[in-house]
Amino acid sequence: MANKLQATGNLGPSVVKALLDAGFTVTALTRADSTSTVLAGAKVHKTDYSSHSSILEAFKGQDAVVSTIATAALGQQQGDC
Repeated sequence: MANKLQATGNLGPSVVKALLDAGFTVTALTRADSTSTVLAGAKVHKTDYSSHSSILEAFKGQDAVVSTIATAALGQQQGDC
């Protein structure tokens, strides 16, 4: 199946599990300094969210992006990218 790009957080694990169960290849973006864990079966891409080139590199080869960013966190996620 197609590749999906998936962030982690409060909702992320449920979404990752559903995508994995459906047979998708899942790549989870995490902050470069994150110690968070991702469900077994998902790939992890450590990303510097303040770096445009890091974000572009993370998106290479992905067919879709599924974002589970909470509305309250949007301000923290926006930057120069």
